[in-house]
Amino acid sequence: MKRIVYQIFVYVFLAMFLVTSAMFIYELASSSTFNVWAILCLVLSLAALVGFVLNQVFYRQFGEKDETRYEKKECPHCHTKNDKDAPFCKNCGKDI
Repeated sequence: MKRIVYQIFVYVFLAMFLVTSAMFIYELASSSTFNVWAILCLVLSLAALVGFVLNQVFYRQFGEKDETRYEKKECPHCHTKNDKDAPFCKNCGKDI
């Protein structure tokens, strides 16, 4: 999943949640009972929350991975794998 698609879904679910929650509160305040519209707004609000959570889960599972932060470089002296920005070898202590 691309980051831009993830962000679009985040904003859509957030807007859906806010609008349906406001409509639910308005329906309860205006009729003071649970009517069909209040229940529909509540269901849509809960669906937006579930969609938001699923979007988070899927992005963390299948989203773009930044593989460059896991790159390693090899010490020319002892051939130990070190972080790519390490100035010294973690095994032998010599300059890389």
